[in-house]
Amino acid sequence: MTLEEFLKETSPVLFDGANGSLYQELGIKPGTSPELLNQENPGLVKQVHEEYIRAGSMIIETNTFGANRKRLDAAGLEAGIKEINSAAADIALTAARKKAFVVGSVGPLGAFVEPYGEVSTQEATDVFAEQVSMLLASGIQFIQIETMMSLEEAVLALGAAQ
Repeated sequence: MTLEEFLKETSPVLFDGANGSLYQELGIKPGTSPELLNQENPGLVKQVHEEYIRAGSMIIETNTFGANRKRLDAAGLEAGIKEINSAAADIALTAARKKAFVVGSVGPLGAFVEPYGEVSTQEATDVFAEQVSMLLASGIQFIQIETMMSLEEAVLALGAAQ
């Protein structure tokens, strides 16, 4: 069944919950990038996905909320951007095993877009497009843009995803 068919036939649709908060409950220290778990502890990421599915989630999201170039660069992790996004997609798709749909999570830049900040609209668009492209190349078919700082940032992410 496609996601479109599923959405037409199902109401309400249940998503997973606040992954970052759950990772903190499971021991990740505040301020640590949860995206590191995709490589350092993929079993924990898979466990979280599977717990949400057992709880009734019909759609889970990749552990990529902060896996864009700007946020990873701020954490000193920019060099691993492709591997982090790819690993997150693989883990989520494996955990879902036809029991749930998977969406690629695209979160905010972690920096303000001009005129309020120093990130140009073109740079923001490029950063979002890069992450979306990596997720799509890893087998993710749907993108979830979430928790943006501003409507403008959300529109830039949407344009990049399109």
